[in-house]
Amino acid sequence: MLTSWGTYATEFGLATAGSLCAFIGGYTVGCWWEEEGGGEAVHPFYVVLGIYGITCPFLTAGGACLGGRICEQKGSYWRTVLGSFVGEAAGLGAGLWYKNFAYEKHHGFTPADFLVFKLCLVIPPALGATITYNLWR
Repeated sequence: MLTSWGTYATEFGLATAGSLCAFIGGYTVGCWWEEEGGGEAVHPFYVVLGIYGITCPFLTAGGACLGGRICEQKGSYWRTVLGSFVGEAAGLGAGLWYKNFAYEKHHGFTPADFLVFKLCLVIPPALGATITYNLWR
């Protein structure tokens, strides 16, 4: 069995992987949506956020719970989904605020701005999932 910091790192790492999978899946479908001409009806950015918003809490919580099971910890999946959802809401708020800030500052969205936006969407749900998994055992 790992030490508590090793356990937290494992849970957080796998939760981050789940959150990243949700973002990449949403981004892939958004790019396909734009390519197929669906961007005229609904902007691809909203497709990305919609798919990410639906799948992120479940994939992130699954990663945190998998990390906990690997490290022989007990925790509740559904409570972890709740923590991931709270982290996702905070990350979406921070990401959308930063997106608007970057557009006003640079009059566009640079690659560095996109990286910060992605981090705002990926890290908070994983942090929320890891914290709630370890709080509610």
